[in-house]
Amino acid sequence: LRRTHPGTTLTIVGDGTQRDHLIELARAHRVRRSVVFAGSADHDGVLAHLHRADVLVLPSRYEPFGIIALEGAAAGIPVVASTAGGLGEAVTDGVTGRSFAPGDVAALAAAVRRSLDEPERTRTLVDAARDRLTADFAWSTVARETATILAAAKRRVRTPYARPHVVERPLPERDSS
Repeated sequence: LRRTHPGTTLTIVGDGTQRDHLIELARAHRVRRSVVFAGSADHDGVLAHLHRADVLVLPSRYEPFGIIALEGAAAGIPVVASTAGGLGEAVTDGVTGRSFAPGDVAALAAAVRRSLDEPERTRTLVDAARDRLTADFAWSTVARETATILAAAKRRVRTPYARPHVVERPLPERDSS
């Protein structure tokens, strides 16, 4: 990306067990000066980072829901996400953002490059993501769908079966010899 977009930086927001490893990787690949490790951020801090970003990149290999993709859509930021877990549902490739298979670095870079190189198309994707967010993920929609699922899963009244009648038979006599 830095070859085609000189001056590009990567800001990693959050802390975790892999931070030191990622710093070492950035050093080993000689991009440490282009990577900012911002650390933990509260909601307002995350929003501030999103509003400064040109693209929100979510390279997750595992992601149960992917709420950060929805937060990016709400903030009006182009989203490039892997198809892992909930991200694959939150971002529809070419419709509400751009996506790639988890671990496919070349596809990730190509998706980011397209987001930067095609600003009009990218704006269309951002608008579609925000429209989908307000339609599919509005609280009223989520509450209605959750209530439907819970109603279908609730415990039904069960009628107990009567105890079966077991005919007692005398046990055979044992030979005591």
